[in-house]
Amino acid sequence: MLFTKRSTYTPFLLCLAIFITFWLVQLNAFNIIRWSYNFCHFLYGFCAALTLGYVTLPSRFFKRSWRENLYALKAGIPWSPWGGLIIVLFLSAYNEMYVDPRENGIPFSSAYQNFVADMLGLGLCLLISHFALRDRQGNTRTDYAADTTMGSVGGQC
Repeated sequence: MLFTKRSTYTPFLLCLAIFITFWLVQLNAFNIIRWSYNFCHFLYGFCAALTLGYVTLPSRFFKRSWRENLYALKAGIPWSPWGGLIIVLFLSAYNEMYVDPRENGIPFSSAYQNFVADMLGLGLCLLISHFALRDRQGNTRTDYAADTTMGSVGGQC
């Protein structure tokens, strides 16, 4: 989806506010990591998916020149929770199912709750992106809008 100019950085600013709040509480009030490590995994699943949604680019960007892409980015920054979801899902599964058992000696059967907490954070990310984050037309679509200037495959025959 393409955000409006005003809401382009909404997912990033939301994650930044959560990060700053987390560290202020962690450093000044009490140890959140010791209190609930699963809560930290939940925040990771939520914030990483929101932030990594900026990494994904629609495939039409690979079909244009750099100049056309820069002009298109002036209209708005593309963002999709699906890209962030896929990246975080892979990283969480890799960490909990491969890295922790091999490097830390923690079997997945003992650390599956961390993976579940990551998935709950991803679920919250999708829920918020569907109901709260809107593109410039006011739609709650969680995918990219079709580009009318590129044409379709069916129109090329």
